[in-house]
Amino acid sequence: MVINSTFDEYKKLNECHFGEMQDAVFSYCEFKNINPSSSGTLKSIFFESNCTFENSNINTLTLEKNEKSEIKKKKIKNNIISISKYIDLTKRSYNLIKRNTSVDWNKSHKGFLRELIDLGFLEIDKNEHYKIKKEFIDDLPDIKLNRFPNRLNFLIERLMES
Repeated sequence: MVINSTFDEYKKLNECHFGEMQDAVFSYCEFKNINPSSSGTLKSIFFESNCTFENSNINTLTLEKNEKSEIKKKKIKNNIISISKYIDLTKRSYNLIKRNTSVDWNKSHKGFLRELIDLGFLEIDKNEHYKIKKEFIDDLPDIKLNRFPNRLNFLIERLMES
């Protein structure tokens, strides 16, 4: 185990070989200015929570696939909650939705709304006002409380693939 060490601009960290290690390798270590293009053999479990990362992308590169998936799922749910709370039972224009909701989506607010339309959660009228489809109106109280009914899980899973 490497304890109480500093790695500054170390270029080959992602090329190190750790064998079949499944435990922490670094404890109380500082990683500065290290930005490998891939994680290589590094895993998030190699770094104890007391390690620090300054100007470094190691901690995000080493996130396990399921950790990234859970983060994305949480963002999707938060986006749906934000939009559902604002639109509620009314019709809203894109500008009002954008101004009054927080959407964390790589394809922008409009892209996320388009995805929700394609998946049948929202609809848009000829005046370009968005509203939640009738079949999901009864689910609004649960959605606003971060409780997603089973029939909405398909929607979340499809958005995860985007």
